[in-house]
Amino acid sequence: MTQIPTFNPTQLVDRFSEPTVFWKEHTSQTFDTFGILRLENIRHLTKVRLPPHRKTFQDFFFITKGAFQRAKGVVEYSVKENQLCFIPAHQITYAAPIPKHVTGFACHFNTTILDLNQYTFLRSLPLFEVGGSPIVEIPEKELPKMIYLLERIEEEFYHPQKNQLQLIQSYLLTFFIELSRWVPHNEIQTGDRKAVVVEKFKKLIQQHVPEKITVQDYAALLHITANHLNKCVKSITGKTASDWINEMLILESKVLLAQTNYSIAEIAYSLGKGDQSYFGRFFKKKTGVAPTQYRKMIEKSEL
Repeated sequence: MTQIPTFNPTQLVDRFSEPTVFWKEHTSQTFDTFGILRLENIRHLTKVRLPPHRKTFQDFFFITKGAFQRAKGVVEYSVKENQLCFIPAHQITYAAPIPKHVTGFACHFNTTILDLNQYTFLRSLPLFEVGGSPIVEIPEKELPKMIYLLERIEEEFYHPQKNQLQLIQSYLLTFFIELSRWVPHNEIQTGDRKAVVVEKFKKLIQQHVPEKITVQDYAALLHITANHLNKCVKSITGKTASDWINEMLILESKVLLAQTNYSIAEIAYSLGKGDQSYFGRFFKKKTGVAPTQYRKMIEKSEL
């Protein structure tokens, strides 16, 4: 299969970390629901560069010392000291091994713990959007408070008592409320039905491209007509639903071209774009360069 794989937390640990007693002690039955780890405790266990993948969970890295590389889509970011990098569920990502000098927190969770879509003020953060920046700079004076919240979450995770998950949920929500103060908001009107449809559509294309690549596919998932979906998307974003689907296909294409050795024909087939020549025309129309040219550009940039 040439499609980008999807992993849950346990699968990522099993496939890309060295098997040790540490993981047995720190990956309980609830690990796929929630986990928080110190980077200084796992950096020597994750020596392999994580290849491009999607994940079933939300996660963030908060760096307290040092820096390391992480990607969202085809854009690679250097996550530095006092910065947080958040990657939404189903987003394409990859990461370099954690350098030995880096310290901080790695936290992941699914909607059982915290469904960010339930909170309009959080949903409006570019942090959670397909094309938004994943990086948040935390002001120096606010660091003790943010670290304290993560330490309280860590305490509940490793020393569970009554109402453990409820407390973790409360601390995590408080953490994101504090974080939202330093991230610019995109205004989403509460109760705007068109906006709600568009947000659901954006989430679905992250989950289902390239398996589903038509407007009708997503209209069916949303239980509305393709025409109504197009009107909602165009009204809110200024682009058609097809434009959004094609942007996700191009993103998938770029990752496969840049990070794998799959042939152009294999990539074309996996994305439902038929033969290599049709895919080439599609890619060039959207990016201005042919797939082979794009791959060569990436190869030269890495020299």
